[in-house]
Order: sequence, then C-alpha cells, then structure tokens
Amino acid sequence: MRVQSGVALVLLLAVAVQGRILHHQHSAQLRHEGHKEHLHIKPREGRANQQKPAGLRASAERLGMLSMRMLHRARAAANEALVRWEGQDLATVAFGLTMLVTMSLLTYIAITEEQDGRQHTKEVGTPATDEELDNQELDEDDSDKDEDTAAAKALRRAVSRPLAPPSAARMVKSQIGFDAGITEFCVISHQSSAREVLEMHVMQSWLAEWPRLILSIFGGADQFDTDESQFDLDAFSQGLVKAALLTRAWVITGGTKSGVMDLVGKAMRAHDKHRRVPCIGITPFGALTPKWRKLLLSTKNRSHHVLDAAVAQQEHKGDNPGDNEGVAIQDNHTHSILCDNGSVGHAAFGSEANFRDQFESYAAKNSEGESDAPRVMLLVNGGMISVKMIAEQLNHCSCLVTCRGTGRAADALAELADLAELGGAGAEEATLEKEVAVKDCIEKHMKFRPSVEQAQSFLDI
Repeated sequence: MRVQSGVALVLLLAVAVQGRILHHQHSAQLRHEGHKEHLHIKPREGRANQQKPAGLRASAERLGMLSMRMLHRARAAANEALVRWEGQDLATVAFGLTMLVTMSLLTYIAITEEQDGRQHTKEVGTPATDEELDNQELDEDDSDKDEDTAAAKALRRAVSRPLAPPSAARMVKSQIGFDAGITEFCVISHQSSAREVLEMHVMQSWLAEWPRLILSIFGGADQFDTDESQFDLDAFSQGLVKAALLTRAWVITGGTKSGVMDLVGKAMRAHDKHRRVPCIGITPFGALTPKWRKLLLSTKNRSHHVLDAAVAQQEHKGDNPGDNEGVAIQDNHTHSILCDNGSVGHAAFGSEANFRDQFESYAAKNSEGESDAPRVMLLVNGGMISVKMIAEQLNHCSCLVTCRGTGRAADALAELADLAELGGAGAEEATLEKEVAVKDCIEKHMKFRPSVEQAQSFLDI
C-alpha cells in the first residue's frame, strides 16, 4: 500500500511540474505580446541577418501535446496498477513515469534554448548601416520605458553622436587583449562631456563604484632617466599601489607605454596582480602609431570581440618608417580613454588635457564619501606639457606632490619652492634677482633657457 501511495504521489508531482512549465511559458508569452502592443512596437523587416526562431508558444505547445499523450498513457497504466497491483505492472508504471519526466525536461530545455537563441540574436546580430544602428537604439529605448526615466533616456540618446571622434561616425569602444590581461577602451572626441562619459559609459559598463581618492600622475613620456641613487622607483611603485588599495582610489595617467606612465603600469602589474585598482589612461588618440590607430578603429562599435594588441605591436621589415612613429598603449592599465581632436603626431599631445581635468573633477565630486574625494597630483620627472597641464588644473586639486630626484620639471619645482622666500615685497632688485634665479633654475634642470611664458607656468604652480 505504501508503494502504491508513493507511485501516486510521484505521478501527481510530475503532472504539477508539467502544468507549471506550460502555464508559466504561456503567461510569459502573453505578457510579452501585451507589452509590445502597449508600446506600439512594430517588427523591423528586411533584416536578412536576423532570422527569428520558431514561435516560442508553438514549440511549447507541440512538446506539451506530446508529453500530455505520454501522461495519459502513464496515468492509465498507473490506475490499472493501483487497482490490480501485480509484479509485471511495476515496469509499466516505471516506464510511464520515465517518459513523463523526460518530456517535461525536454519541454523546459527547449524553452530555455529558444530564450537564449533570442538573446543571442539580439546581442550578436549587427546592423549594416548607421541608420539601422540609430533605429535599433530608438527601439531599445522604447522597450525600456518602464525601467528608465525620461531624463536618462534623453541623456543616452545624446551620448553617441556628440562623443564621436573626428575619425569615426560614433564613439568607438571595445577591448584590447594584452599578455597582461584585457584593457577596456573607448575612442571619443576631445570635446566630449566628461559627465556623459562617466555616467553613461564608465560607471555603467566598466566600474562598479566611484573613487574615494584620485591619484592623478603626470610626468615625462621621454627623457625619463631617473638616477636610482636619487629616487627609489621600486619603493615609489609599492607605495603607490598600497595607497590606492587602502583608499579605494582611481589611478589616472596619460596611458602610453613610455616614461612615468609605463612605470605606473608596471607597478600595477607587479603589486596588483588581480587588478583591483582601476588604472585609467587618458591618451591623445593622434599620438598613437598608425598601426594602433588602425587597430582601434577596426571595431567601429560593430563587434564585441577582443582586439589583439600583437597586431599593433609587431614590426615588419617592409614597414614604412612612419608606421612605427608615435606611442603605444600601456598594457597594464585596466581602462583606456582616447581623445581624438583630428591632430596626428606630436601636435596631438595636450589635446586631452581639458577632458582629463573635467573627468577627474566630476569623478571626485561624485565620490561615495560624504564630501568630494581628494584629488592629488603627483609629478614624476616631466616636461613643459606636464608643467602647463598642472598649472591649468592645480586650482581644482587638493595638492601637488613633486618627486624630487626624478629629474627635469619635478626637480625644478622642488628647487623653486626652496627659493620662494627670495626677495622682499616691493624690492625691485629682489624681483629682478628672483626672475634670473627662476630662469637659471629651470635651465639647470630642463636643459633649455625658458621663455617668459614658460617661466610663468612654473611660477603659477
């Protein structure tokens, strides 16, 4: 009798599972169609590369009918076995139960696979023209009406075109695969709104939380020859990563594989192997080598595959001399933002300065603390571009730390700080003496005689 009760209970549970699956799928389909009718969304036609799979409801009904036939047979066999329980009927009941459970699982698997297929088609299917991309964005906006506010949708529509760099029709974004790991990147206009980039891209796609501290590092991209006896680079690297980890900071550099930026990237690789610290490079796109520029633009926002950095890094004997002129992206930064103003070569350096200033300021104001996150500048070595950028941005920062012993601009500023008390107010002789001392100090460390404007940039700091 216990065996008979157990068989009956299993049958009832199997029937309940089968009914629940079909009922849930039918209700979901009705909700989906009702939602589309409410939003007046019309299906797009003429998309050869997006063949819609068979109707979800039809698949569920076909499998459901087959499983229900097996259910009736299993129940008939079970009823007969319960009325006249004999040894040979046990095989019949077991067979019916097995078929019932199997068909129920097949129904569930078919439903899941078709849902995944729809999602895959939505993600992988790519429109052929910019016009189709725009239409797709509008349709996606409409389908999210009950999730997004009107303000958020308006901001999202405004992001794509204004962020477009001169070299592309829209913002370019993808991933680069280095030996050290994956670097997320985007190519934008140098006039892009830092707020839009942060809110609609960085914080939605890249990072999960705002910074508690911003460590903005400036320094030389070339002529970076630091005397180890004057400055301990290894201790600097360890201290930088430790401070960033303890304070949940963002580390921001120029992002190229040269000078202090390469030093910071290598420090991250050595002391933050799990990439817990966001290390963001903000780089002038036109300063990259032609191979790098070609590689980054090859995605055109039309694919989600990882770009192979080796394509831009390798050199061939048949290359033109200009193919390898420029800088490369540092391979240990977690993220890279490339600002394009249309210039190429050395003229592009500094074109990212305004965006970087706005980016760091806005990130600091939206920190997770009760007040703005401290924004600290660190100068390691450096030339006139670094000096000019610091002079323009210093009023927006908490403080500037110059690393004495690293050479050039850092040593010049450190020595100028020692000369700050030279001369008294209103003393003409002291003023002239101070001006000469300033130029001598800059010439001593920078290896050139500064102009009045260049000397003023040092004094502004």
